[in-house]
Amino acid sequence: MQDSRRLYLVLRYAAGHWDLAKGKREQGESDVQAALREVREETGISDVALREGFARRIEYEFVDGDGAAVHKTVTFFLGETGARDVTLSDEHRDYAWQEYGDAVRAVTYPAAAGVLGAADAWLDGAGAV
Repeated sequence: MQDSRRLYLVLRYAAGHWDLAKGKREQGESDVQAALREVREETGISDVALREGFARRIEYEFVDGDGAAVHKTVTFFLGETGARDVTLSDEHRDYAWQEYGDAVRAVTYPAAAGVLGAADAWLDGAGAV
């Protein structure tokens, strides 16, 4: 029996926070190519179909391990997969497939909750974001 619930994948990073899959774009990659590569590297999931028309960009700052301030811009996409098994990368400690409300409560940062909210509203037909 196929699971028809809408589930979102959240990851627990080694530092302890819960967030969405994301990473750094490599030279020559588009945002879409980077997103698909990062999902594959972080979760082992390679059969992802991105939903055309949804993209959400966030910007934030953090201090890296060397004490330097870093400004980061991340573009999130919405994807579908039939996969449920996850093979975590070394930078992650746990994962969960969760329905919207649980996923929003699980993520550590408000920006991630905002991305989830935009994605869920878009899927409900509220329009492209």
